[in-house]
Amino acid sequence: MLTDGPWHASAKNPRTEMHVITNGQGRVVALVPNADDAAFICLARNDMVDFTATIQVDWQAFGRAVSAARKAERYSQDELATATAISRNYISMIERGQATDPSYTIILALCCFLHLEMPQ
Repeated sequence: MLTDGPWHASAKNPRTEMHVITNGQGRVVALVPNADDAAFICLARNDMVDFTATIQVDWQAFGRAVSAARKAERYSQDELATATAISRNYISMIERGQATDPSYTIILALCCFLHLEMPQ
């Protein structure tokens, strides 16, 4: 289930030089170096999500789709991990359907990189 509530971007953290994007529950979902990108991500996500709805995702089907797309593109899990900044172990868990609540940012990164549709 994707978490409810609008996303927010923080001011740049002087120590990390990154803007922190948090979901409605305050969970960190992304670190973004550019303020405009952080604002765009929050705006796009908040405009496209009905916060009164609960989204149930078939994570096993999503994992099979990620695995099939990765193999069709001839990427190893290591190559996909490097390209998307997701650990190889977590990609393996996603492909096996064992990751039952990946962040929106992880889902978006995989879908964009592998040219998949966002899960419905």
